[in-house]
Amino acid sequence: MDAAKVLDRLLLVDSSVSFVYLRTKATLPDEGESSAADVFTDKHRAARHLLVATQHDKIVYAAELYTYSLEDNLTTIYVSKVDTTGSHDRSKSPIGALTQMLLAQAVSCNVKGNDVRILLFARSQSQYIFPASIDNKKKHVLDDGGLVRWWIRQFTKMSAHLSTRRTRGWLLMPGCELADTKRYLGSSSDACNWQIGHPYKAKSKAKDVVLKLDDDPKARFLDELEDDGELEKCSIESFWERMAYRQEMSSGHTIGFIALDVEQQEDIENPVQVETIVSDDVYDKVKLKLETETYADDEETAEVTTKWIACLREACPHVKWVQVNGCRQADAADVPINGRPADASTANILQPRKRERTDRSDAVSANVLIPRKKNK
Repeated sequence: MDAAKVLDRLLLVDSSVSFVYLRTKATLPDEGESSAADVFTDKHRAARHLLVATQHDKIVYAAELYTYSLEDNLTTIYVSKVDTTGSHDRSKSPIGALTQMLLAQAVSCNVKGNDVRILLFARSQSQYIFPASIDNKKKHVLDDGGLVRWWIRQFTKMSAHLSTRRTRGWLLMPGCELADTKRYLGSSSDACNWQIGHPYKAKSKAKDVVLKLDDDPKARFLDELEDDGELEKCSIESFWERMAYRQEMSSGHTIGFIALDVEQQEDIENPVQVETIVSDDVYDKVKLKLETETYADDEETAEVTTKWIACLREACPHVKWVQVNGCRQADAADVPINGRPADASTANILQPRKRERTDRSDAVSANVLIPRKKNK
């Protein structure tokens, strides 16, 4: 897959964006040591991915995800953080296109023959990567329910770029009735074979299949079960049922745990490399610089962008920038809603923000993964 060509087909005509995609190498576990419980230890270090995009000389978007393989035939992609500064074009937003391209590229870059599972925990937050960006009056953050719907759309659209591979998706929303959860899938239920639930076998033990991911509510619950001496006997069904009653799951927020399985192919083409492979030290340096500046308005964001690019070039002189010009003609989906394009998303991740109001399908906040709700 050629990520740049995918992106130019997604971006509207007269819209352009530049991006840099950094990736570290993974540290694979030794044979026989691939337990779900320790995927974020040094021994089971994931490959980290950071994509930063600019428009009009201003940083507008960043996303971080992790990929790791704990099984011979399965690569897991964990969408950790997505955020925007609010400085992107409002009429021709690149946010959805960038997200779809990143997911498709991450899937395509995995080991041939491996199936892929993407995990996401969606709960709205005002900012996650860009400090003070919520003060930018042009930034629009989706409420909890709007965020879940936005992610379902991005996964569904991304699957179109993997049309030769079978996909299967799951959505689990603790505290929501089955009929209510189905409404979040809308008309997307067939495109990715969306189902309500989780991707794990019913008889599995939670400790064997639930990954302990960074800053994730499932990991905190696993630790609690271990402290209480209940982890060894907790089934995956019991795990998700009990998750629905935890405080962070039942505090009035609409939370979505999303998973998408992608069947890989043996004969796929090698993806066109758009990423720059960097050391952990370089990755940490440029990420820290990105996350310690402030982005309160366009002027400040432009100044920060200049400083961040200088830091990046100093840390990684061979870094590869990719510029893409859009070629997609506008259609009905691009008609503005309340002054904003239908996919003018502002993305974020993790932690709560506010109680769901009416559906707002024109902006975004992001996070990741999958629970299960108790049937009534």
